[in-house]
Amino acid sequence: MSLASLVERLSRAESPWVYKIDLVGRPDACWTAREVSSEVAIVCFDAGIMTTLEDFFEVVADGLSFPDYFGHNWPAFDECLADVYEWLSVRTLVLLFVNSEMLLSHDQADLPTLIRIIEKVARELAEEISEGQSWDRPSVALHAVFDWGIEATAVGGGLPQLEV
Repeated sequence: MSLASLVERLSRAESPWVYKIDLVGRPDACWTAREVSSEVAIVCFDAGIMTTLEDFFEVVADGLSFPDYFGHNWPAFDECLADVYEWLSVRTLVLLFVNSEMLLSHDQADLPTLIRIIEKVARELAEEISEGQSWDRPSVALHAVFDWGIEATAVGGGLPQLEV
């Protein structure tokens, strides 16, 4: 699958919201993915530096330009992720995690919470809001893609594989 085909698939605001992907032999995956289009953002995170919950919140807040009031906890992550389209101005947001076997390795009990929040927010963002109000927004496709290393974690085995 080409990058264009991959982006086309992930631009659909439909389930599944979270995938695993085999990036073996693609060390440039993050750099290739960054420049896609003005309506698509692929934000790559090196999970090797996200081994604790504190590190995770810090890196994600920086990578997604969360506002200064971000509280570095799960409820604040849920809220800011749900609003991220406002400041990124994109219709598709892909969170790409490389070295994912290290993701929250010191706080493994929090990994299912991360997956659950991403899936919840992705379902919410998939629904267009069109009520003639200031909070109206288009449908936004949100997906998280973890490299093959996620297989080493408790949640990895259950994730569908995205073919490249």
